[in-house]
Amino acid sequence: MDPGTNGRIAPLDALRGLAALSVVIFHFTTRYDILYGHTGPLLGYSPHGHYGVQLFFGISGFVILMTLDRSARALDFVVSRFSRLYPAYWTAILLTTGIVTLLGATDFRQPLPVIVANFTMLQGLALIPDVDVVYWTLLTELCFYGCMLGIFLTGWLRRIEWLLILWIGLTWLWWFFPDLSFRIGLVLVQRHIAFFALGILAFLVFAGRRSLLGVLPMASFAIFTMVVVEGPEKGLVALLVATLLFALATGWLGWLNQPFLIWLGGISYSLYLLHETIGWSLIRWLEAAGVEANGAVVMATAVSFALAALVTLVVERPAMRWIRGRYRASQAQRPPAPRAS
Repeated sequence: MDPGTNGRIAPLDALRGLAALSVVIFHFTTRYDILYGHTGPLLGYSPHGHYGVQLFFGISGFVILMTLDRSARALDFVVSRFSRLYPAYWTAILLTTGIVTLLGATDFRQPLPVIVANFTMLQGLALIPDVDVVYWTLLTELCFYGCMLGIFLTGWLRRIEWLLILWIGLTWLWWFFPDLSFRIGLVLVQRHIAFFALGILAFLVFAGRRSLLGVLPMASFAIFTMVVVEGPEKGLVALLVATLLFALATGWLGWLNQPFLIWLGGISYSLYLLHETIGWSLIRWLEAAGVEANGAVVMATAVSFALAALVTLVVERPAMRWIRGRYRASQAQRPPAPRAS
């Protein structure tokens, strides 16, 4: 599959866009209605849209192995992930806090110590609330990155398939012994490793290192684990994620190369960060002002898209380019390591 001239894989961006869209629609229709109640019936709901998060995890497994594959040293990976995650995240915290205050949605606003703690992205480890509830997935991602970096540093990345068997097996350990440490389970992403693993396996197929038939037994183990540990519905989600990712890896998702989906994938991170609390605050404010429920949802969605596009263009991409550019320049200025005599 051609990743394109800019190094991006268009169908992968499209999958990101679909995942983000499904989560936004779920939060603005089903989830909002459960928690607060719309002022009128909606034309449609998305009761399963939250499973877009699991697709995000699968995509992350694919992308992180690809990123490590291109990293000459650990710091390359750290700078890559930091520049990708933190500038847009810090901006989202400030925007979310400011907008909910402006709209008078004070019940959505967190106190200053909580806001400050959120800037680390590690607040979940201390059981500190998130400025936006969706941030819980960022800590999961961060823990996964840390685990993968550890594997990279030990030189075991070439044995990743064998490590995945053990890693997925940890999920069973917490199933048999549910009183095991919550924080250790969080750091080891034991509840979600099956989805990350499916992405890793899909990348191995994409890169030509393994055949689809060769990774199917391990993919089946990941899906079976979800069926037993999390239930049939989560197992079905794992099967769907596996199908999409392996279709991507084998070149069957070219039909997803639609401009809107690719654009949506390009702003998906900022959209994910900004949509829920801001969108809920806006829906409540609009409906209180007499706007019909469907109109309020459409307007909140449009505002979320606009904010995400703005943050992507003004903060996320420029900050990423600047940080990575500075890092590359600093590495170029370093004297070469002395050769052994």
